[in-house]
Amino acid sequence: MRKKIFFIIITVFLILMFLILISTSFLYLTRKNKYSNFISTVSDELNLDKNLVKSIIYVESKWVSDAVSNKGAIGLMQILPSTAEYMNNFYNLNIDNINLKDYETNILIGCYYLKYLKTKFLDDYLVIASYNAGETVVRSWLKNESYSKDGKKLDNIPYKETKNYLKKVIFNKNLYKLLY
Repeated sequence: MRKKIFFIIITVFLILMFLILISTSFLYLTRKNKYSNFISTVSDELNLDKNLVKSIIYVESKWVSDAVSNKGAIGLMQILPSTAEYMNNFYNLNIDNINLKDYETNILIGCYYLKYLKTKFLDDYLVIASYNAGETVVRSWLKNESYSKDGKKLDNIPYKETKNYLKKVIFNKNLYKLLY
C-alpha cells in the first residue's frame, strides 16, 4: 500500500512539473516583448518572414539580449563578431561601433544575415541550416551525395545539432504563425 501511495505521489509530482515546464515555455515563447515592433519593421523592410526571425531568436537565445555562446556568438540572434563585420561591410550599413548586445543592432545584422543567406539559398530549410552550421558547411553537404542526391536540397544532415536546430526553428516558426 505504501508503495502505491508513493508511486502515485511521484507520478502526480512529475506530471505537475511537466505541466509547469510546458506552460512556462509556452508563455515565454508566445509573449509579446519590446522587440516585436522592431522585428516587424526590419523583417518587412528586408522581405523576411518575421515568424522565422522570432523563431531563430527564441531558439538561439530565448530572448536574452546579452546572451553569449561558448563559440563567441552574441545577443538575441547569436551573431559572431566576424559575421557582423562582414554584413556591415557587405551591405554598407555604416555601423561604427557594432554592439551585438544592443537588440536593435543585433536584430538588424541578424536579419541582414538572413537576407544574405536567402540570396545564396532559395530554400528556407537551407537558409536555416546555414544560419546554424554556416554557409560553407551547407555548400559542402550539397556537393556530397551522402547528404544531397540532387545538389539542391539536403536529404541528410550529418550534424545532429543542425538537424535538431532545424526542427526547433521550423516548429517554433509554425507556432508563431499560428499564434499571430
